[in-house]
Amino acid sequence: ASGDNSSITGGDSNAASGFRSFIGGGESNIANQTSSTIVGGASNTSSGFRSSVTGGVSNTASGDNSSVAGGNSNVGSGGNSSVAGGVSNTASGGNSSVAGGNTNTASGENSSIAGGVSNQAKCVNSSIAGGVSNTADGLRTFIGGGQSNTACGSNSTIAGGSSNTTSGSRLFI
Repeated sequence: ASGDNSSITGGDSNAASGFRSFIGGGESNIANQTSSTIVGGASNTSSGFRSSVTGGVSNTASGDNSSVAGGNSNVGSGGNSSVAGGVSNTASGGNSSVAGGNTNTASGENSSIAGGVSNQAKCVNSSIAGGVSNTADGLRTFIGGGQSNTACGSNSTIAGGSSNTTSGSRLFI
């Protein structure tokens, strides 16, 4: 623990170099920003101001006030973003979240993905509940599930199905 007021409680090969940073066990974890925290796991990095990683392997919380709660190779890079678990998920938009799944990306501000595989919530206030390879690319769009659906029109919804597209405003499929 090299940062002022930083501490490491157990583990192996951990580095707490940020001011008031903390690592509670684990292996090869790095907390290098002010008030950054890691609790367990291996090869995790908490590099955002007041960011945290709670367990898992190879997770990164780089956005200010971001958090990653387990899983493997997840990234919380947006300010106030969170990833709750899963594998290779990214919450890069401000206030974005990914609850789990695999290879999901919430890049729009206030966007969210509950789960599934290879889903993308790209626009402001867009959300995807699940499914595979769905894209919410319009303002305030929602996709419930299914596969290869794209919601482009603002305020549009795709409940499910396969290969559906909304390109106009306020559409429902």
